Amino acid sequence: MEIQYFGQFLEERLKEKSIDIKKLSEISGISFKHLEALKNDDFLSLPSAPYVHGYINKLGILFGFKHDEWWQRIKISEFNKAARADVPPENRFAKRSLPRGSVTAMIAVVIACSAFYVGSPRIFGKPTITIRYPDQNPAVTTNKNITLEGSVTQGSKVYVNNELVEITSDGVWEKTIALGSGMNPVEIKAKKFLGGETKILQQILYEATPNTSFNANPPMSGI
Repeated sequence: MEIQYFGQFLEERLKEKSIDIKKLSEISGISFKHLEALKNDDFLSLPSAPYVHGYINKLGILFGFKHDEWWQRIKISEFNKAARADVPPENRFAKRSLPRGSVTAMIAVVIACSAFYVGSPRIFGKPTITIRYPDQNPAVTTNKNITLEGSVTQGSKVYVNNELVEITSDGVWEKTIALGSGMNPVEIKAKKFLGGETKILQQILYEATPNTSFNANPPMSGI
């Protein structure tokens, strides 16, 4: 009767040589566990196909059988069922290429960090604000209305007396305010996106022009 299973074939060879699995392991250098798996046709408990191929070759030399024929039979019948690939085991020390998505994400993080570093002065710290007009503090004027002008660097917003002022692309701002008689304190404030701010208190003294008109014909007193 033709032997169809390698386990049965191996068991008969052991009987012929009057040795057991333990002795065969010592002679062949194949682990006891793997020889037991071969004898029981338990290919799921064996390592990948290249290792098993080496075991069959070594046993063929020891027992004098055609190991290539047996390997082809085992490879076709058993390893197809076990879904084992006839490829060497993966080298866990080999360099692995990163997935494209991971590389793209890493590049995006680097770009974002660079942009954050470059743009951080615009976000953190205190802005610098200057007043171009009036150019004195305190200032004196005889005009009821006055237009304040200035510039701001690295600032997000400018407020004059808590009113938001429009800023040009080159950082220039201006604001016209009405003055009351006497000293007028004006607060100019520059504030950044995350809260850093700078304040200037501009004092403006409004002096109304005195009325110098007179009556050329004053009433005559009685004679």
